[in-house]
Amino acid sequence: MDIKADKSRHKFETDHTFVDALYVTFSSAFVVSQVQQYIYSKNHKYIPRVLEVGCYNGRMKQFLNQNKIETDYIGIDIREDYLKDSAASNLPDCKLILGDFTKEILVPDSYIDLCVSTEVFEHLTDREWPKAISDISKKLIIGGWLVIGMPVNTKDIKFHSPENEVIYGHTNFIIHEQLISVCREKGLKLIKYYNGITTRSSFELNDQEKNSKIYTHLKDMLGERVAKATMMSLSDRPTGGGYYVFKKIDDTIHNTLFQTSPFSK
Repeated sequence: MDIKADKSRHKFETDHTFVDALYVTFSSAFVVSQVQQYIYSKNHKYIPRVLEVGCYNGRMKQFLNQNKIETDYIGIDIREDYLKDSAASNLPDCKLILGDFTKEILVPDSYIDLCVSTEVFEHLTDREWPKAISDISKKLIIGGWLVIGMPVNTKDIKFHSPENEVIYGHTNFIIHEQLISVCREKGLKLIKYYNGITTRSSFELNDQEKNSKIYTHLKDMLGERVAKATMMSLSDRPTGGGYYVFKKIDDTIHNTLFQTSPFSK
């Protein structure tokens, strides 16, 4: 991972707090919701092991706790300054690790129920992210989930380019279809996909969306940014923001299950 790009991201977060807070609200809510749904798929008392790669200061653990979701949480980040003053580090069921997850993930194989990540994979190179997906897959138990959100392009539409997003520290934008293909090769089956908010996407609402009751109400109440973010989350069209849930499939059978792509949109 490029630490210079990560420092650019930190400057963006410091200087553009409203935009960052809006994205964090949506992306973090997505992760919290998926963790909760995973628990419900087991039983309401199940306590999952959650690994967050690129965890910033471990705030996701606090978000989970605030929603009364109990987890054994492990966070990994490359930035010591993010971790050293983290309030989450004082929690008894939280472990924060300083390290580069693109090189090594310091947890046992087949140990994690869920791996979560937002605002991270756009900082990885085309050499780093496929290896990261492979390593994450090894850490997940069979039936475990990979929950990730990121800005993406598609094979047909270029929503993002590094030169337009250097202030965010964004250096690379994964192609949506390629992500699904690589995950499939690593034994991860796509089970959920949502379009959604992302920063600096070239996506524009159409006239029907702008004239909708939801958009006009939210624009009047909360402003254009929040209204557009909500409409992006409701859109059936690609928005340049991808929110994914993949499920780890038994390695002995995943080749049979993945003869065709699970994504049809």
